[in-house]
Amino acid sequence: VNMSLLPKESIKALAESAGLSSTLADDICVALASDVEFRLREITQEAMKFMRRSKRDVLTTDDVNSALRLRNVEALYGYSSLSNDAVKFSRSIGNKDLFFVQDKVLDFQELIAAPLPKVPRDVTLASHWLAIEGVQPAIPQNPSPNDQHPGLPSTTTEDKKPITNNNAVDSSSSSSSSSSLVSSTEVKPIVKHVLSKELQLYYERIIQAIRGTEEELTEAALNSLRHDPSLHQLLPYFTQFVSDEVTHNLRSLPLLTRLMHMVRAILESEYLHVEPYLHQLMPPILTCVVSRLLCEDPATENHWELREYAANLAAVVCRKYGNTYTHLQPRITKTLLHGFMDPTKPFTTHYGSITGIAALGHHSIETLLIPNITTYFNKFLLPALSPSSSNATENPAQKKEAEKCFQALLIAFGTFLSNLVSGEEPAPDLDNRPDSLRSYYKELFDLFSNDLLNPYLKRPADKDKDAMYD
Repeated sequence: VNMSLLPKESIKALAESAGLSSTLADDICVALASDVEFRLREITQEAMKFMRRSKRDVLTTDDVNSALRLRNVEALYGYSSLSNDAVKFSRSIGNKDLFFVQDKVLDFQELIAAPLPKVPRDVTLASHWLAIEGVQPAIPQNPSPNDQHPGLPSTTTEDKKPITNNNAVDSSSSSSSSSSLVSSTEVKPIVKHVLSKELQLYYERIIQAIRGTEEELTEAALNSLRHDPSLHQLLPYFTQFVSDEVTHNLRSLPLLTRLMHMVRAILESEYLHVEPYLHQLMPPILTCVVSRLLCEDPATENHWELREYAANLAAVVCRKYGNTYTHLQPRITKTLLHGFMDPTKPFTTHYGSITGIAALGHHSIETLLIPNITTYFNKFLLPALSPSSSNATENPAQKKEAEKCFQALLIAFGTFLSNLVSGEEPAPDLDNRPDSLRSYYKELFDLFSNDLLNPYLKRPADKDKDAMYD
């Protein structure tokens, strides 16, 4: 019994059109009719899903083709939803079960008189600079930056100004068309961040105090940053301000010092959440630690104190956020160790690196500084402290810098030993370590012995220096 809506005669007609034998058994035609009906229902249901998702009430051939592609079946060709002519099937003469689509009769006169279609545009590629040495060119292809103070966005759209390309304006050889195109670019900030007039005024006052020279005003500004609530909206502008000022004022020691005090005040505030902005704060801090020059005259200005302060500031960041951001301290120690052992770096960078590693704590001193002290002393400090031994001319400034590095190593190693003597840190188990490591610690003690005994190792007189390690 044929339970399908498709008659078996249709299956026989399709078989004949496909070149199959006309002696197809009736039971085979019935089975094929049921399977074809199942496939048609399945495709129709999928096509109706596409129709409903498209918010339409009429099923189109595109829906059917999409359903076929979904079932990994080749789509039907020759039928388009864009055509306004309905598809009409005609019954063939002599065979009531065979249908065909009548071809449209075309008039050549109409085809010749019809206007030609538009020529499609060729696919083209155009290149432009996203950034040149970190600066984004002000061209229409790039997002327009906010042409205002880096810390203060506009509260209204009336403050937007056009950006001009300085190179295009200043260069007489640039074309007038490109100059006019760039100069007409309108600034449209991607993100709108509105600050109240009070916060804008507060921001200006803080910046003036940090840039100024009045100590009382600067201290008042730092206390305000440290204790005032409701400043979280200004935090991204403060961090950007510190980053920009350190980058452009590497020779202004007083300003750099005030900026580092500003960073400490921000870190000490219980109302400001600095975690999202650590990537902006750490580069200026490390710059003040390992930069080659931090003042105009290194011989007279005390840039060493700033390096120590910034090193302690980096250690504060590691202790406060190191557990949350496990990659923070390893990246800092890698930077400091590179500055410490790089022979191309000056002694000022070495001093900052030594101070920074020492500020990170007992474990950093033991694993990073102590294994490299003798190598560093023999390779870097000894030629500068005793130029006659290396046939070099004496340089007073370089000798002073080498002495500062030696003092930094002395303080770091002395603090390490002092913590061992006081019991604050566990002593290294040298009995279970190679003899070379034990002799290395004795060598370090011989190097610093006279300077270590009084300030760091206040032991009874009857204990000699080898008692700690034997």
